[in-house]
Amino acid sequence: MLDKVATRGYLQCMKTKAVKTKQLRDNLSSYLREVRAGVRILVLDRDEVVAELHEPSGIYPAPLSSRAEELVKQAKLIPARGEPVECPESPVKLPAGTAAQYLDADREEPYGTLR
Repeated sequence: MLDKVATRGYLQCMKTKAVKTKQLRDNLSSYLREVRAGVRILVLDRDEVVAELHEPSGIYPAPLSSRAEELVKQAKLIPARGEPVECPESPVKLPAGTAAQYLDADREEPYGTLR
């Protein structure tokens, strides 16, 4: 049964580097470039590993603005899922200002009737 368990051998092909916190702080940009290139960085504090930097293991959504986050918490906004989709141009062609006219009418009249 144990013959189908992965051994540590696969870790040996992965590049790993250990750096002290001061080195990391002083050269963060260069270490982040190495992480992007596939190097795993072990962060040492007094010769003890306290953190590990590596490429993300999944896809993370773009952060929401603070206002959008507030609306999500209030259940007034549901964030989109998946990749953005480019929408085709609308086949409906109206004269410029039509939407503004309807919005103005909707704001002034109780039932949104046009003047």
